[in-house]
Amino acid sequence: MQVIDNVFIICFLTVCCVSDIRKKRIGTGLLLAGGGIGAVLLVISLCLGTIGFLTVVSGLLVGAGAALISKLTGEKLGMGDAVVILICCPFVGAMEGLFVLLAAFLGAAVFSLGLLAVKHCGLKHELPFIPFMLAGAAFMVVAG
Repeated sequence: MQVIDNVFIICFLTVCCVSDIRKKRIGTGLLLAGGGIGAVLLVISLCLGTIGFLTVVSGLLVGAGAALISKLTGEKLGMGDAVVILICCPFVGAMEGLFVLLAAFLGAAVFSLGLLAVKHCGLKHELPFIPFMLAGAAFMVVAG
């Protein structure tokens, strides 16, 4: 079941990544579909015992924290990004979820510094965040 959960996370993040890059937003329908599929997979994983209840709860707390950060910062971290985090983190728990977020923030920072260095954009330029989350999640899946 862990493989199916990982495939779901990578596929969901890939679809969200395309939307984030093309439209600079993640549609409500996509978030509802991903949340619904994710919820079903989580229930199945819980019933089969392949994922622990505390893993799910701690992942939900990370997602709730991301939503709170989004609100407190005036959506510097978009609410769509926070909902994607809320959907994905229950599969991996708090520690792995925070690792993916740390990798995503670091990747975005390095990329931003590169853009600033070549004077391609200014300090107020907005970047899609989901591609960096996808890279962090892919690294986590491959690294095990």
